[in-house]
Amino acid sequence: MRTKGSSSFSAATVHELLRIKIHMARLREDLETCIPIVAIHRYRVAEIEWIQDFSPTEGTKDTSLPSLFTKIERKDKIEDENRILVQQFQSRLTKELDTLHKTIAASVTQQEQQLNGMEEYMQSFVSTKA
Repeated sequence: MRTKGSSSFSAATVHELLRIKIHMARLREDLETCIPIVAIHRYRVAEIEWIQDFSPTEGTKDTSLPSLFTKIERKDKIEDENRILVQQFQSRLTKELDTLHKTIAASVTQQEQQLNGMEEYMQSFVSTKA
């Protein structure tokens, strides 16, 4: 039992916070793993298309220097778009996790205040009955 004015959390609250923190860490790891995979997949598709453009079996493909530069620029553009996509996602994820953290902290604070109020009420009730 907590004493009056104590700000320690109950074991259940601490356990729940730890469980949420572990879950958030796992989600972050999963997302950090998945997003680069999507970007790599898009990059590989573009790379395959680029290789197919130079396939010797077709023979009619334009292999002039300007054409090569155009294709390289297209590949670079896709890489830049993927990089921006990953950065935007990480930024959104960070904001969402921060919001979640603030919400949980506010909820825990509210629960602590309610518990303190209940304890004071119970102490008052017990002291009047004694």
